[in-house]
Amino acid sequence: MKQLEYLHVTVRKHAENQ
Repeated sequence: MKQLEYLHVTVRKHAENQ
């Protein structure tokens, strides 16, 4: 059950990168 966490991490990384 790490799909939600993975999505959050990806979104957060992308948001921080932009």
